[in-house]
Amino acid sequence: MKLVKNTGLHAEIIVNLVKWVGAERYLELGVDGGGTARRVCFETKAKVFAVDKREVGKVPGVEYFIKTTKDFFAEDARDIAPFDFVFIDADHNRDAVKADFEMCFPLVSEHGLIAMHDTFPATPEDATPPWCGDAWVFAAELKSREIECLTLPFHPGLTIVRKSLQHLAWTPAPEKVA
Repeated sequence: MKLVKNTGLHAEIIVNLVKWVGAERYLELGVDGGGTARRVCFETKAKVFAVDKREVGKVPGVEYFIKTTKDFFAEDARDIAPFDFVFIDADHNRDAVKADFEMCFPLVSEHGLIAMHDTFPATPEDATPPWCGDAWVFAAELKSREIECLTLPFHPGLTIVRKSLQHLAWTPAPEKVA
């Protein structure tokens, strides 16, 4: 299989997933130029929330929080949750991605999706700051947990997690084994 190197493919996938799953509340952590948030805002019916520690180009219809993700989760997130789709792309270091994931996970709706960017760097050079960093390490660690996830094999990568207590919404949740 040939490795596809396409830095814009993640936005196309995210916009379509938001549409396909009917997400009503979309949260983006790390906005940068705002391209993905802009597309989700204009191409889907989702209410869009965006968090970045820097002032970014504002898109009409997107509710911005100019602060760290840690401050956002401490001060604002519970008031606007639950989120049906979260895109994590703030800090590309493993510990920051893990912290963002763990702070947002309880606020994601049942069967909601979390997408993490920069999880499949093409080369060792791509796995350094400011590119993908070591965000991919946390995505690999998720495979050892009982969390449903898939890393799409294109550079810079996208790992998609589904929050679910049960596989199908209309079936009973399995009993936990002691």
